[in-house]
Amino acid sequence: MKKWLAVFLMMVASHAHAAWMCDPAQLYGGTGTRAVLKMDSVGFALMWACPDGYSPPMARTVQLWGRWADQPSNWREAFAAAVMGTPADREAAWKTYVTIPTQRDSATGAILFPADLSGVVLPAYEDLKAIAPPAPVWKVATNGSYTTRPAYAVADGIRATVATARATVGAACYCGRRFVEGNTTYCAVTTSVAWVAVCRKQ
Repeated sequence: MKKWLAVFLMMVASHAHAAWMCDPAQLYGGTGTRAVLKMDSVGFALMWACPDGYSPPMARTVQLWGRWADQPSNWREAFAAAVMGTPADREAAWKTYVTIPTQRDSATGAILFPADLSGVVLPAYEDLKAIAPPAPVWKVATNGSYTTRPAYAVADGIRATVATARATVGAACYCGRRFVEGNTTYCAVTTSVAWVAVCRKQ
């Protein structure tokens, strides 16, 4: 178990500076939680929580999983070689040997995962919930006497500069996905990140 933990943390370490991933607490002095690793005969799950403020845009947690059967026989050697290579080599190895792309339910935003990995994904998620700090509450910021404020469309990860919708003041914001511009924070006002508005942490 300790050997496998070392292997997976090496994988995380080699990739931890990618824009979409925060560091676990035990790497580089990171301020998120420690990594939770679960394994069985089918596959593995590796998860940790990011600190508040990690942006833009970023889910609150990093949740990775994969099947042993999907790995080629030489995956350890191939990944070890990639660690010594370029950032592009490590990116390619991470995607090839470690992760199954995360999918979400379009209606609820819940993370979907293969049924045969429930024996590792569900226990890892429960352990993560036990150690993760509570997510801060963000709401659409006040706008003088108005009951709404401008909302901006997001396309291909870019926020529009012209508002084409309105967000209700005081409505919930989803600030795991955010754009920080100076002292202003734009957060998603829908779970799909289709629209953002100025939000404040409560």
